[in-house]
Amino acid sequence: MDRGWFILFHCITAERRPFFASVDAVEGLRMAFRGVRSRHPFDIGTIVVLPDHPRCIGSLPAGDIDFVTHWRLIKTWFTKEPLNQSCAEHVFHANPDITTIV
Repeated sequence: MDRGWFILFHCITAERRPFFASVDAVEGLRMAFRGVRSRHPFDIGTIVVLPDHPRCIGSLPAGDIDFVTHWRLIKTWFTKEPLNQSCAEHVFHANPDITTIV
């Protein structure tokens, strides 16, 4: 895949709750990344999952500048997982921090 923009995804959980301290939550996030990448490809350089927020450094394909949609789809996929539905509405803070590195 030809690389386009480099991006840093960073999304804090609501009220900084340690939601990702759970192994099940981390696995659900992993499944969300895989599912979205299968339909909307992007490269992952590294992912760090802290108890209250995941961070991902990656790159979009050349010509793809819609990084917001990629992250929205990951969040949507994650919150629709059966393991996460009980608290899905309150997992993520409303405004993710997405930085573009050109």
